[in-house]
Amino acid sequence: MARVASGAHSRAYRLYDAEFPYPAPGFGAEFAISKFKQIGVWDKLPHAIKDKAKAAKGSWTDLKITQKDVDSIPNDAWETIAVELGLGWT
Repeated sequence: MARVASGAHSRAYRLYDAEFPYPAPGFGAEFAISKFKQIGVWDKLPHAIKDKAKAAKGSWTDLKITQKDVDSIPNDAWETIAVELGLGWT
């Protein structure tokens, strides 16, 4: 997997162990929403990501997660998600 650097003006860069756009199965969106609520980050996610996930619920179409989507997640929420799901990043 490629390591992708990202960040905004004064923010530290995040490096992801993923290729973007990342295809996530739509039928897994309901699981992801449930997990994000369970770990307390669902309310911290940007509306654009929530809308994508809700639209993909129960669908067989892949949900395309972009680097922009991941970059828009607040740092505290991203750290919780990465630790809980075992996602590679620095």
